[in-house]
Amino acid sequence: MDTRFPLALLNELIAFIAIIFLFIGVGFLSEEYFLRKRKIKTLSSKKYDFLDANNFRLHQDLYFEGWYNGFWFRIIPTEFPKSRGEVWVYEVIEAYYQISADEQETEKIEEYLTGNYFLGEIYFSNHRAAVIPRDWQNPDLKENLDGLVNIFKSEKLEPLSKTTWKPHGSKN
Repeated sequence: MDTRFPLALLNELIAFIAIIFLFIGVGFLSEEYFLRKRKIKTLSSKKYDFLDANNFRLHQDLYFEGWYNGFWFRIIPTEFPKSRGEVWVYEVIEAYYQISADEQETEKIEEYLTGNYFLGEIYFSNHRAAVIPRDWQNPDLKENLDGLVNIFKSEKLEPLSKTTWKPHGSKN
């Protein structure tokens, strides 16, 4: 029996495993360490000083969350690919609220409230408001949070935390 074939097969298997290990190792390190480190540096910039001053914390999934004027907010940096190699980065501001109405009436109120405001586009759904700021390239976070709180107060929406929030139709 010729022993060259099993030996060649073993060499190919070792080379294949080494290449896979190399791609996974380099890919994982670049994605999970270097890119994440760059995003954390961006999120520590002067643009987000207001959030730091108001005790918002940077979540491990790289978004901010915290209380502001009695409402629970999440500020989620979002990337949208514009063209090959170019990416738009903007913040989506989320806040949770409750309405003292039944579920069907709540859906009608949320549909009525959804629209274009002085802050930008605000989407009300499922006891959660999501804002895409009008000045999405360089938003004034204080102005946007204050504006959203004022809208909540004028529409008589009560604060709700993310931990007590339940989607429409949930049994608990």
